[in-house]
Amino acid sequence: SVGDGIHLFNIRLGRNWEM
Repeated sequence: SVGDGIHLFNIRLGRNWEM
């Protein structure tokens, strides 16, 4: 679903931001 993709993308972005 679109929400799932956004959720995964958000997690990836958050990880990148933390680094």
